[in-house]
Amino acid sequence: MITEEQYKEMKKLIKEYENEQILQDSIRCNGSQTTTIPQELWGVHRTHCCVKHGCKYDDKDCPVKIGIIEQDYSCEYCDEDNLIFN
Repeated sequence: MITEEQYKEMKKLIKEYENEQILQDSIRCNGSQTTTIPQELWGVHRTHCCVKHGCKYDDKDCPVKIGIIEQDYSCEYCDEDNLIFN
């Protein structure tokens, strides 16, 4: 059994996840894949972030995460899932 406080925290996390998914679906559906991250910083995202597992820097509009650029390497979680990116 969990406490009321734990329940509320989990509910909050689920809502944040759902909102993130709605944002990502909206970006994909509208084809308006834009980011506030300057292009000169895309390289660090390309080498550290993952299209499946997300942005290492927790940027909601990560160019890898929203599909503007492809990642160069599998992330540590991809390695655990046995996924390979070139």
